Amino acid sequence: MYNVLYCKSHGLVYISNPKVACSSIKNSLLCGFDGDVHLEARKRLSLPNNKDIPIFILTRNPYSRALSVYKDRIENKHDVVVRDGFCKKYGLETKDDISFYQFLSALNNDKDKSIMDMHYRPQVLNLYTDDVEPCFIGRIERMKEVEIFLSRYNVNLVNKIPHARNASNTYIDEISQDEAKLIESIYSQDFDLLGYDRNIKNINPPECIYQEQVVRGEYLKLVSSKYTRLYWELRFFFVRCKSLIKKIQLYLIK
Repeated sequence: MYNVLYCKSHGLVYISNPKVACSSIKNSLLCGFDGDVHLEARKRLSLPNNKDIPIFILTRNPYSRALSVYKDRIENKHDVVVRDGFCKKYGLETKDDISFYQFLSALNNDKDKSIMDMHYRPQVLNLYTDDVEPCFIGRIERMKEVEIFLSRYNVNLVNKIPHARNASNTYIDEISQDEAKLIESIYSQDFDLLGYDRNIKNINPPECIYQEQVVRGEYLKLVSSKYTRLYWELRFFFVRCKSLIKKIQLYLIK
């Protein structure tokens, strides 16, 4: 749960969901930052210690998100962390080209989606939907409404939402019927629980949702125990160290 971020200055908890404008939302909560916004967010935003702090999340059409992560993190051979980790996990050579169909087939054959990299893991797992019903569910396809919600907490949305621009309808023409079927299989719960239509030609996103907040299970453990929070802080530290070591190794090889 190291992607659960409490912004004390704005009185909000944001559950980060990779490939769903998370960089821009973190940047907005930090009031603008030019460096590594993910690392800075972990420095300046903490884990929550109160179950009543308002929680918000953002979701994205599963077709659009799957194609986006493939283009940015798998097709792009310069990604030395997510792509290399994907190749190692699924027995592929990092030097080889990986097609979108190959990428999806590997994910579809993975029986334990809970330990997938968060960039391509189902959104319902990233957002802990079993344990968290947030007060606001925003949609990357409806960023104006997200902006209105954030303004109520004095958060100015940083106008750098590349995923929102790329979350247009272009994926309809880029995804084959076979690829669409794989996406429906991998992300079946995202379609069902987040309200997106399996009909790839239906470009209308679900409405943003305001609701009474409910938290349970692992989230309650997080906010009620300093030892649980310490555990997640240490997990994040080791993840960052592993990523940094990988980058240094690849730099030395070059």
